[in-house]
Amino acid sequence: MKKTPINHFRHLYKRCLLVCCILVTSPVFASLDNLIKHVDTTYTNLTTQVERLHQSSQQLCKTTSPNQQPANLTATQQAWRNAMNAWVKADLINFGLVVDENIAWRFQFWPDKKNLVKRKVEQFLQQHSDTITDQQLTNASVIVQGLSAAEYLLFDSKTSSIVNNKQRCQLLVAISSVLVQNSHYLQKHWNTQPLDVKNQHDYLTLVSNALASYLEKTYKKWSLAVLKQNPYFAESWRSQHSTVNIQQSLVAADTWYQQLIEPYLQDTKAKKAFAKSISTSFQQNITQFKQLPASLFSMLQTIKQHEKNSAKELLQKTTQQFRQLKKQITVYLPKTLDVSIGFNANDGD
Repeated sequence: MKKTPINHFRHLYKRCLLVCCILVTSPVFASLDNLIKHVDTTYTNLTTQVERLHQSSQQLCKTTSPNQQPANLTATQQAWRNAMNAWVKADLINFGLVVDENIAWRFQFWPDKKNLVKRKVEQFLQQHSDTITDQQLTNASVIVQGLSAAEYLLFDSKTSSIVNNKQRCQLLVAISSVLVQNSHYLQKHWNTQPLDVKNQHDYLTLVSNALASYLEKTYKKWSLAVLKQNPYFAESWRSQHSTVNIQQSLVAADTWYQQLIEPYLQDTKAKKAFAKSISTSFQQNITQFKQLPASLFSMLQTIKQHEKNSAKELLQKTTQQFRQLKKQITVYLPKTLDVSIGFNANDGD
């Protein structure tokens, strides 16, 4: 039997090593690593902010001094806003564990066209007149578990104040505690099942789908209230935080695009021009939303009551500009990258 020369094995080993090095250092693997780091950072920030909301809620509900109560309420309301900012950014990660286990509903109930948050929270309070526990809340409807229910308790002006209300305080602390549990769970386990990305096309399909569906959802959050001129359809109308939600969403979407997608739009002159046009659209929209009055709710109420044409024109301009960005991301970007998106994007509203 003829022996294979040892140099042959050395040559084969070197070729295998070279192939492995190419795979490990290929752009798609580097981008996938960036994606994983981005998701980890986003979920870590979400965990940090809901932990602070929980701590602030506990502090508020321990307050006995009337002099300290207003300041502690204000601090907890701000902690809620920070947690909401973190969540709207994390909501872009619409794949993996958060989708497989339908976890997003446990952070936010939207849309709430029938004011179910108020009805379910009040119903829960009636049914649990004694001590409220995390387990009771976990077993209840997702409507009373997340940031939407916490917003109702902290900001609704037509209900009894949470200050000096033991039962409502217990529910707020339980909500924030469950939010901490869910955010820790996401942070720890989101990547337990490896992402199904074998090549560049798989990667671009994943990140483009996430961005497109996120922009579609974000646009609907805005247009649902604006086009119907109904202030109560605004995403966070009780806290007057709806416009900031959109700002934060656009910043998150822009970062996602710049870090994870734009590098794949540099191989031709046409793609570079298209990439630049998307970046410009993002910046124009972010700037436009920053220039709007802080409260979309108040703005829509003013239009409804006083027919303010200047306010109408400003909202129309903002909405049209936002719609153009949405179309770039949901229609033209997938075509340019030659990927398919997993929902029916269209230019209708």
